[in-house]
Order: sequence, then structure tokens, then C-alpha cells
Amino acid sequence: MEAKTFTVRRKTPLKALIEAALRWETRPSMETENPDPSRFEVGPFGILRIH
Repeated sequence: MEAKTFTVRRKTPLKALIEAALRWETRPSMETENPDPSRFEVGPFGILRIH
């Protein structure tokens, strides 16, 4: 519900807001951040994957 209110205030379609959020979440990180190297490895696109 908050997302709908936010989009109405900014006059942005909800679809555009969701697409932007997904793009931001799935983008590769600029630095290879690995919180636990024993459990995760950094893939070729900078995305963490489980060993």
C-alpha cells in the first residue's frame, strides 16, 4: 500500500517503481563483497552464490 501512495505522490507508475527497484537489487556490486567466504563465492558478474 505504501508503494502505491508513493507512486501517486511522485506521479510515477507502480510498474516503473518496481522495475527500478529490481534493477537496483540485481545489479552487480562495484566491489566484491563477500560476507562469509566459507559459505559463499562471488560469481563472474559479482553476484554471490552458495558453495
